[in-house]
Amino acid sequence: MKRFVENIDGVDYECSILNQEVLEVNRVSTTKKEVMVPDYIRGYAVERIGEKEKEKSDIEKVILPETLRIIDFRAFYKCRNLKNITFPKLLDRISTEAFSCCDSLQSVTLHSNICFATGIFANCKGLRMAKIESGFCLPAGTFENCPLKKLYLPNAMSMIVNSALDGV
Repeated sequence: MKRFVENIDGVDYECSILNQEVLEVNRVSTTKKEVMVPDYIRGYAVERIGEKEKEKSDIEKVILPETLRIIDFRAFYKCRNLKNITFPKLLDRISTEAFSCCDSLQSVTLHSNICFATGIFANCKGLRMAKIESGFCLPAGTFENCPLKKLYLPNAMSMIVNSALDGV
């Protein structure tokens, strides 16, 4: 696996090339409050955000690339200043606790048939609104200890695990 750091518009992206066409962003370093992750870095599609990628970051807004397919385990864990995140329409999977403890996150909208893992938004103390446009199941701890005021779910959702909304 080849690793490198690429600076784009004042943002350092620490990356890993996973195969001939796929790139994983492992870490982002910047003093900027807003980051727009590019679709391609060095000609490779950014398809994955690696685990524990932004812990303790000062970033407030992230726009994820349209090429993104996977957000790994705790990728944005404890990104306490994150207020706004834009998810791509083709995102396939959000792994366990990917956004857990993002205290400033206020609302989320997920567009596609995403495979959710447990606790993806657990303990987001500022999360007031969530909209899931399509999906089959809300797993354990999805919105655990979130002060949700509004939750929009698709008609086709077949299962909500008992603990998905604990402490709401």
